[in-house]
Amino acid sequence: AFYKEEVDMNDSECAAAYRLTMNGYIRNQWPLSEVCAPQPLVGSKCHRPPGVLHLYFKLAAGLVMGRQVLGSLFLQPKLIWIESFSLAHVPTRIAFENAKGQEYLIMTVLRYPIDRIVAHFLAASSINLNFSEWVQANSLPAPRRGNDGKSKFWLELDNVYTKVLSGCCNKSNPTPNLIAAQNALDTIFDVVVIAEWLDSPATIAWLADQWLCFPHKQGIISTPRPNFSRSRRYRRSKDEARRAAIFSSSSNFTQIYASVFSDLTLRNQLDLSLYHIAAKRHRAAIQSKWWDENKSPLSLPPLPCTLNAPCWDHFSFPGTTPPM
Repeated sequence: AFYKEEVDMNDSECAAAYRLTMNGYIRNQWPLSEVCAPQPLVGSKCHRPPGVLHLYFKLAAGLVMGRQVLGSLFLQPKLIWIESFSLAHVPTRIAFENAKGQEYLIMTVLRYPIDRIVAHFLAASSINLNFSEWVQANSLPAPRRGNDGKSKFWLELDNVYTKVLSGCCNKSNPTPNLIAAQNALDTIFDVVVIAEWLDSPATIAWLADQWLCFPHKQGIISTPRPNFSRSRRYRRSKDEARRAAIFSSSSNFTQIYASVFSDLTLRNQLDLSLYHIAAKRHRAAIQSKWWDENKSPLSLPPLPCTLNAPCWDHFSFPGTTPPM
């Protein structure tokens, strides 16, 4: 984590009460009741872990999980936020080992791979490329930054989940990469959340009761924080104008770029498989608990590009599926 020891932090104030500057973390002056979640009651059976390590994939609910959820529950030194190009990266592996040794919760969030790429395009600043041109410009072979195996995947369009989680990259036979990534999700991570189900009452109840310990009633939170609502990071006005112009000039975004979507789908078959494996794990983790406590069937929103669910056409209108 980017914590500087020389900065004096109050042990009763959560990470969200501070902001990072060149001199370290400083108090942001927001009321604690609006940014910090209530502490567990004395004698409660619910025990919050001593800390959390979150492996972050860009535009996969990072703003929600960082500022609105984990930042409101943990002190800054106890919140480890990692964006890495591989679990095999030595500093990354050491960070995971240290977190495990301190009994930190280890978690990640996966978003539908194609949606994550489109959201990355929409969040890009100061570019004058259409979607097809942007994909082409960021699909160049190594040594393009982020695609050479030596730097973080700031902008990776091909199977980023599998590449990071597998710790390997067998181009001639990608099947072992998928198996290794799936094994990492099963053995390394305590919690794997599907971004599209993050604000579901069943997910919130599961995270609250089993992992993060915060008050709720049937997955409904009455306090300002934590807040699982999906939100978009607002950028400079000219970038907002650019995003609006993309949609105003493209009445049907997905039809215009249908060939690009088909290409990205083929290029991300490993991540699509891994995403649906993780979705089955997420559903299985919360299904029995929800029934036992509420005596009602589990209801989750359909995932993108599945039966009775839209396939990318939810990008046709501004603001409906914002970058997370």
